[in-house]
Amino acid sequence: MKQKNGLIKEDICYQWIDGGYRCTLLEQACYGSVEQRWVLVHSKKAAERENKTLDKKIEKQLKKVQQQVARLKRKNFESEKDALQVGADVMKEFKYHKINWNLEIIEKHVSRGRPKSNTEKIVKVFHLSATIVKDEEAIEIIRRRKGRFILASHELKEENLPYLSFLSEYKNQNQIEKSFAFIKNKSFQLASIFLKKPSRITALMAVMSFSLMVYGCCRTSPSKSTRRKERNTPQSIRENYI
Repeated sequence: MKQKNGLIKEDICYQWIDGGYRCTLLEQACYGSVEQRWVLVHSKKAAERENKTLDKKIEKQLKKVQQQVARLKRKNFESEKDALQVGADVMKEFKYHKINWNLEIIEKHVSRGRPKSNTEKIVKVFHLSATIVKDEEAIEIIRRRKGRFILASHELKEENLPYLSFLSEYKNQNQIEKSFAFIKNKSFQLASIFLKKPSRITALMAVMSFSLMVYGCCRTSPSKSTRRKERNTPQSIRENYI
C-alpha cells in the first residue's frame, strides 16, 4: 500500500480517454506477493470538486494559524530556546501554511509599576511575532494528487484487457452488483434459511443463479419489444417512406 500511495503522489503523464478521464499504466505493480496490473486514473470533475474542498480547508486552517499566532504573541518566554521551540512545534500542526517567526527581546524591571531611582535589576523576556504565508509548493503537490485513483486487475495480458479499458470495465461492474442485490433481496428470505451440508448450499446457489438468469431475460425482453413497437409507429413509417 505504501507503493500505491507513492505512485499517487508523483506527477505522471496521462493519456486522455472519454468522459473527462485520463489514465496511465503503472509498471511493476503488485499487491503483497500477488502480481497485478495497475492503472492510475485521473478524473477532471473529481479534481475540480476536491480542489474546491481543499480551498475551504486552507481558509479554515488560516483562521486557526492566526489564532495560534495571536495567542503566542501575548506570551512571555524566559529563554530564546523555549520561544523558538514552541514556534517550531506550532509549525508542525499546519501543512498548508508557513509561519515565519520573529524573535523580540524586551528588557523590563522585576517589579511592576514605576521603578525607583536606585533600581537597576532588569530581566529579559522574549516575545514571538510572525508573518503567515501559504505554502504554495506543498499546496501544488496536494492539488496534483486530487482526482486520482487506482484500478487494479489480475489480468496480466494487455491483449485480453487493454489498460485503456480498465475504467469502462470497472463501471460495468454496476450491473453485476445490481444482480447480486437481486439475490440478496429480502423477498427471498435467505437469511431465514440455514443450510449445513455443502451440497445443499451448492443446490441453493444453483437455484438462485437460475432465478437471476430468468430475471435478466425478463428485464431484457420488454425493452426489446418496446424498441420494436417504436420502430413500427406511423411516424417512423412515414420517415422511412420519405
